[in-house]
Amino acid sequence: MTLTYEQKVYQWASGHYLADNVPDSFFKISDKEQLKHLEENAWQFFEDCPGKDIHEYIWSLANDVIMKRVPDENDYTEDWWNEHQK
Repeated sequence: MTLTYEQKVYQWASGHYLADNVPDSFFKISDKEQLKHLEENAWQFFEDCPGKDIHEYIWSLANDVIMKRVPDENDYTEDWWNEHQK
C-alpha cells in the first residue's frame, strides 16, 4: 500500500501520542477501529483519553506540518514567532 503525503505525516505525528507510529494498515480499517487502535496504543499520558481526542491531537500536529506551519531554523526570528502565534 502506498500512503499519501497526508497519511505519511499523520503516521509520523502519531508517534508523538502513541507507543508506536500507526501502521500502514491503519488507513484501511474503519473509523471505529482506528479510534480503538488509538486508545489501545496511546502513550501513557494519553491513555485515558478517548480515541477521538487522540486523533484530534495527532491531526492537529500533522496538519501544521502539511500546511508548513512549522519554524524553519533559518527563518526563526521573534517576528516569525509572534506572527505564527496568532
